[in-house]
Amino acid sequence: MVIMNTYRKSLLLVGDFACFVIGFFAFVGIAFHGPALWKHAREHAIPLTILTVMWIGILFVFNFYDIQKSKPNLVFLRNFSIASLIMLGIGFIFFYIDPTTQITPKMNLVIFELISLLLILGWRRLFYVATQNVFHTRFAVVCGDERHQVLLDEVSDNPHLGFLSMGTYPTIRDFLPHANGVDLLIVHKTAAEETELLETILASDVDVIDLAEAYETILYKIPVNFIDNNWVIHSIRKQNDAIYAFLSRIISVVFAILVLVITSPISLAIIIAIKIEDRGPIFIRQNRTGLNGSIFKLYKFRSMIVIGADGQAENGTAVWATGGKDPRITKVGAITRKLHVDEIPQMLNLFRGDLNLVGPRPERPEFISDLEKQIPYYFMRHTIKPGFTGWAQIKFRYARTVMDSQEKFEYDLFYLKNRNIFLDFGIILKTAQIVFTHLE
Repeated sequence: MVIMNTYRKSLLLVGDFACFVIGFFAFVGIAFHGPALWKHAREHAIPLTILTVMWIGILFVFNFYDIQKSKPNLVFLRNFSIASLIMLGIGFIFFYIDPTTQITPKMNLVIFELISLLLILGWRRLFYVATQNVFHTRFAVVCGDERHQVLLDEVSDNPHLGFLSMGTYPTIRDFLPHANGVDLLIVHKTAAEETELLETILASDVDVIDLAEAYETILYKIPVNFIDNNWVIHSIRKQNDAIYAFLSRIISVVFAILVLVITSPISLAIIIAIKIEDRGPIFIRQNRTGLNGSIFKLYKFRSMIVIGADGQAENGTAVWATGGKDPRITKVGAITRKLHVDEIPQMLNLFRGDLNLVGPRPERPEFISDLEKQIPYYFMRHTIKPGFTGWAQIKFRYARTVMDSQEKFEYDLFYLKNRNIFLDFGIILKTAQIVFTHLE
């Protein structure tokens, strides 16, 4: 299934690039005529190719190569419109700052982008229809309880993921008469104990994977009720790769310095606005749990009223986050939270080494004891350094309850098992997409 998802993402990318190529030739045919047509085509080819690569990068930042978010709905169209405007702006800047490009970009650029983006919209619609009706993996589930239901609901709600359910069965014995036409069998570990029947399945053309692996490869999380001590020992290992650790640290420090320098005017404006509004503290300092359970101070621009010490909006008792509707949020805080700029002071935590750029978000120690009692293996979040952003952050909302924390932890488990420098880079890009679109 990982290969199939990679194939679909690659197909989306190739299709988008093909739309830009077709758009280029259509643009040349519309904008130029006569003997000079091919001369103008050659002049435009290299700069528009460079611009196309930049534009595909913008589409990537806006998450248009995430199969789970490729459904052409209103949210897709809104984000596509925003990305298109940014792409147009980049095009104008690119042409104007390049003195060697003898192109009058205004109308030519608009024609090229308009044709290309209309082609991409048509291609995305075709891709959606094809993946839900033609190119799908037919699967069945063998599970004696309801642990598979979330997976089935997700597949049903998102047919563009390319999976078609062929039924659920309590045992392998019940499934065997219906095996014809099934490409993939998802089996819960308890059903896999039917050794002789499992041997029959493995000898057939049906691919077999564990239910936990299915959640991991389709939903990108690992449910805690699927794991045990044996799974932890074999699946989760501390990252001993010295190169990975070195690169992570260098990237975190460089990122922190760049953000602090680039956002210094914004930070100054926030400081002035906070002081004008209520003359309270500029920063809030919260205790957070870090690597191996150590406690450190996490810095943010204050976005709530002051009640307790260290700029806290509570007096001695930790309160669950409530998102943007919390009555404690100040007028300045509502803006800084919406724009995500209240997080800028955490660059100091990155620079000091309290945080990595990517990792599980650090939890408040006031909540840790209860969460560890109610969520199995929750301690594993603290086996690696927490992050400024993370897989759970881009896949889930604020944790408002213990159940929310458990679901976020299931995404953390996915990261703990699969983390590498390429996944980190993808999380950074997806974080940028969230900042631009404010979807979560």
